[in-house]
Amino acid sequence: GLHPYYADRYDAGFLPRLKAALDAAPEAVAIGEIGLDYARTEVPHDVQRRAFAALLAAGRDWGVPLVIHCRDAYPDLIAMLKDAFPRKPAADRRFWGVLHCFTGSPEDAETCADLGFALGADGPVTYKKNDRLREAFRRTGPGITVLETDCPYLPPQSSRGKRNEPAAIREIAAKLAEVWDVPLDEAARRTSANASALYRWP
Repeated sequence: GLHPYYADRYDAGFLPRLKAALDAAPEAVAIGEIGLDYARTEVPHDVQRRAFAALLAAGRDWGVPLVIHCRDAYPDLIAMLKDAFPRKPAADRRFWGVLHCFTGSPEDAETCADLGFALGADGPVTYKKNDRLREAFRRTGPGITVLETDCPYLPPQSSRGKRNEPAAIREIAAKLAEVWDVPLDEAARRTSANASALYRWP
Protein backbone atom coordinates (compact mmCIF):
# COMPACT_ATOMS: atom_id res chain seq x y z
CA GLY A 1 0.00 0.00 0.00
CA LEU A 2 1.02 3.59 0.62
CA HIS A 3 1.18 4.84 4.20
CA PRO A 4 -0.13 8.41 4.63
CA TYR A 5 3.40 9.50 5.58
CA TYR A 6 4.28 8.88 1.92
CA ALA A 7 1.02 9.88 0.25
CA ASP A 8 2.84 12.60 -1.69
CA ARG A 9 4.54 9.81 -3.67
CA TYR A 10 1.24 8.77 -5.21
CA ASP A 11 1.23 9.22 -8.98
CA ALA A 12 -0.59 7.94 -12.05
CA GLY A 13 1.58 4.84 -12.19
CA PHE A 14 1.15 3.78 -8.58
CA LEU A 15 -1.99 1.65 -8.91
CA PRO A 16 -0.70 -0.34 -11.91
CA ARG A 17 2.52 -1.03 -9.98
CA LEU A 18 0.55 -2.07 -6.90
CA LYS A 19 -1.70 -4.40 -8.91
CA ALA A 20 1.30 -5.99 -10.58
CA ALA A 21 2.92 -6.54 -7.18
CA LEU A 22 -0.25 -8.14 -5.82
CA ASP A 23 -0.57 -10.42 -8.83
CA ALA A 24 3.05 -11.50 -8.46
CA ALA A 25 2.72 -12.27 -4.73
CA PRO A 26 -0.15 -14.64 -3.92
CA GLU A 27 0.90 -14.57 -0.28
CA ALA A 28 -0.11 -10.88 -0.09
CA VAL A 29 -3.58 -10.85 1.45
CA ALA A 30 -4.33 -7.13 1.92
CA ILE A 31 -3.49 -3.57 0.90
CA GLY A 32 -2.09 -1.44 3.68
CA GLU A 33 -1.30 0.47 5.66
CA ILE A 34 -3.24 3.16 3.90
CA GLY A 35 -5.25 5.98 5.41
CA LEU A 36 -5.03 9.42 6.95
CA ASP A 37 -2.66 10.85 9.56
CA TYR A 38 -3.27 14.42 10.66
CA ALA A 39 -0.94 14.17 13.68
CA ARG A 40 2.56 13.07 12.65
CA THR A 41 3.25 13.97 9.03
CA GLU A 42 3.65 17.17 7.07
CA VAL A 43 2.02 15.68 3.95
CA PRO A 44 -0.94 18.03 3.26
CA HIS A 45 -4.34 16.65 4.17
CA ASP A 46 -5.70 17.04 0.64
CA VAL A 47 -2.75 15.07 -0.76
CA GLN A 48 -3.40 12.28 1.76
CA ARG A 49 -7.11 12.22 0.91
CA ARG A 50 -6.44 12.00 -2.82
CA ALA A 51 -4.15 8.98 -2.46
CA PHE A 52 -6.43 7.34 0.10
CA ALA A 53 -9.51 7.69 -2.11
CA ALA A 54 -7.72 6.01 -5.00
CA LEU A 55 -6.50 3.16 -2.80
CA LEU A 56 -9.95 2.65 -1.27
CA ALA A 57 -11.46 2.34 -4.73
CA ALA A 58 -8.71 -0.04 -5.85
CA GLY A 59 -9.17 -2.34 -2.87
CA ARG A 60 -12.93 -2.35 -3.40
CA ASP A 61 -12.69 -3.02 -7.14
CA TRP A 62 -9.98 -5.68 -6.81
CA GLY A 63 -11.72 -7.44 -3.92
CA VAL A 64 -8.70 -7.06 -1.62
CA PRO A 65 -9.14 -6.21 2.10
CA LEU A 66 -7.71 -2.93 3.34
CA VAL A 67 -5.58 -2.24 6.42
CA ILE A 68 -6.42 1.34 7.36
CA HIS A 69 -4.38 3.75 9.47
CA CYS A 70 -6.08 6.71 11.11
CA ARG A 71 -4.68 9.28 13.50
CA ASP A 72 -6.62 12.42 14.45
CA ALA A 73 -8.65 12.16 11.24
CA TYR A 74 -11.75 10.09 11.98
CA PRO A 75 -14.34 12.59 10.65
CA ASP A 76 -12.65 12.75 7.23
CA LEU A 77 -11.86 9.04 7.23
CA ILE A 78 -15.42 7.99 8.01
CA ALA A 79 -16.81 10.31 5.34
CA MET A 80 -14.47 8.73 2.79
CA LEU A 81 -15.34 5.18 3.89
CA LYS A 82 -19.04 5.96 3.52
CA ASP A 83 -18.43 7.29 0.03
CA ALA A 84 -16.33 4.32 -1.09
CA PHE A 85 -18.39 1.63 0.68
CA PRO A 86 -22.04 2.71 0.79
CA ARG A 87 -23.15 -0.80 1.79
CA LYS A 88 -21.79 -3.76 3.74
CA PRO A 89 -19.98 -6.57 1.92
CA ALA A 90 -21.95 -9.39 0.32
CA ALA A 91 -22.65 -12.54 2.34
CA ASP A 92 -19.46 -14.26 1.16
CA ARG A 93 -17.27 -11.48 2.55
CA ARG A 94 -17.63 -10.27 6.14
CA PHE A 95 -15.30 -7.26 6.09
CA TRP A 96 -14.03 -4.67 3.61
CA GLY A 97 -10.96 -4.27 5.78
CA VAL A 98 -9.75 -3.38 9.26
CA LEU A 99 -9.21 -0.14 11.14
CA HIS A 100 -5.68 -1.01 12.22
CA CYS A 101 -4.85 -0.12 15.81
CA PHE A 102 -8.25 1.44 16.30
CA THR A 103 -8.14 4.45 18.64
CA GLY A 104 -11.37 6.27 17.80
CA SER A 105 -14.41 6.97 19.93
CA PRO A 106 -17.17 4.46 20.73
CA GLU A 107 -19.29 6.24 18.14
CA ASP A 108 -16.53 5.96 15.52
CA ALA A 109 -16.28 2.24 16.32
CA GLU A 110 -19.99 1.68 15.82
CA THR A 111 -19.97 3.59 12.54
CA CYS A 112 -17.00 1.67 11.14
CA ALA A 113 -18.55 -1.64 12.19
CA ASP A 114 -21.83 -0.67 10.50
CA LEU A 115 -19.90 0.06 7.29
CA GLY A 116 -18.44 -3.45 7.27
CA PHE A 117 -15.00 -2.90 8.80
CA ALA A 118 -13.28 -4.88 11.52
CA LEU A 119 -11.54 -3.09 14.38
CA GLY A 120 -7.92 -3.87 15.26
CA ALA A 121 -7.22 -4.10 19.00
CA ASP A 122 -3.61 -3.41 19.99
CA GLY A 123 -1.67 -2.66 23.18
CA PRO A 124 -3.46 0.65 23.91
CA VAL A 125 -6.64 -1.22 24.83
CA THR A 126 -4.76 -2.44 27.93
CA TYR A 127 -3.59 1.02 29.09
CA LYS A 128 -4.96 2.11 32.46
CA LYS A 129 -6.44 5.41 31.30
CA ASN A 130 -8.00 4.10 28.08
CA ASP A 131 -11.54 3.51 29.38
CA ARG A 132 -12.98 5.27 26.32
CA LEU A 133 -11.22 2.87 23.97
CA ARG A 134 -12.34 -0.15 25.99
CA GLU A 135 -15.89 1.18 25.79
CA ALA A 136 -15.58 1.27 22.00
CA PHE A 137 -14.68 -2.43 21.95
CA ARG A 138 -17.35 -3.24 24.53
CA ARG A 139 -20.05 -1.65 22.38
CA THR A 140 -19.00 -3.33 19.16
CA GLY A 141 -18.19 -6.70 20.77
CA PRO A 142 -16.09 -9.68 19.74
CA GLY A 143 -17.84 -10.17 16.39
CA ILE A 144 -15.84 -7.46 14.59
CA THR A 145 -12.54 -7.38 16.50
CA VAL A 146 -9.17 -8.73 15.36
CA LEU A 147 -6.10 -8.89 17.59
CA GLU A 148 -2.94 -7.04 16.58
CA THR A 149 0.31 -6.07 18.28
CA ASP A 150 1.77 -3.36 15.99
CA CYS A 151 5.16 -4.91 16.90
CA PRO A 152 7.65 -3.42 17.67
CA TYR A 153 5.48 -0.48 18.78
CA LEU A 154 2.69 -0.01 21.34
CA PRO A 155 3.47 -2.76 23.87
CA PRO A 156 0.68 -3.61 26.33
CA GLN A 157 0.50 -2.24 29.85
CA SER A 158 2.80 -4.84 31.43
CA SER A 159 5.71 -3.96 29.13
CA ARG A 160 5.31 -0.24 28.52
CA GLY A 161 8.57 1.29 27.34
CA LYS A 162 9.87 -1.99 25.95
CA ARG A 163 9.90 -3.50 22.48
CA ASN A 164 6.54 -5.05 21.59
CA GLU A 165 6.50 -8.70 20.49
CA PRO A 166 3.86 -11.03 18.99
CA ALA A 167 3.67 -12.84 22.35
CA ALA A 168 1.89 -9.74 23.72
CA ILE A 169 -1.25 -10.78 21.85
CA ARG A 170 -2.33 -12.86 24.87
CA GLU A 171 -2.42 -9.82 27.16
CA ILE A 172 -4.52 -7.92 24.62
CA ALA A 173 -6.89 -10.88 24.30
CA ALA A 174 -7.16 -11.19 28.09
CA LYS A 175 -8.09 -7.53 28.48
CA LEU A 176 -10.76 -7.82 25.80
CA ALA A 177 -12.14 -11.00 27.38
CA GLU A 178 -12.54 -8.97 30.56
CA VAL A 179 -14.24 -6.13 28.67
CA TRP A 180 -16.64 -8.57 26.98
CA ASP A 181 -17.12 -10.72 30.08
CA VAL A 182 -16.27 -13.93 28.24
CA PRO A 183 -13.61 -16.62 28.85
CA LEU A 184 -10.20 -16.00 27.32
CA ASP A 185 -10.50 -19.01 25.01
CA GLU A 186 -13.76 -17.67 23.61
CA ALA A 187 -12.23 -14.24 22.97
CA ALA A 188 -9.32 -15.95 21.21
CA ARG A 189 -11.60 -18.15 19.13
CA ARG A 190 -13.88 -15.31 18.05
CA THR A 191 -11.09 -12.89 17.15
CA SER A 192 -9.17 -15.61 15.28
CA ALA A 193 -12.29 -16.41 13.25
CA ASN A 194 -12.62 -12.70 12.43
CA ALA A 195 -9.01 -12.55 11.23
CA SER A 196 -9.58 -15.62 9.04
CA ALA A 197 -12.67 -14.00 7.53
CA LEU A 198 -10.93 -10.66 7.04
CA TYR A 199 -7.86 -12.07 5.31
CA ARG A 200 -9.65 -15.07 3.78
CA TRP A 201 -7.42 -17.63 5.39
CA PRO A 202 -8.60 -21.23 5.06
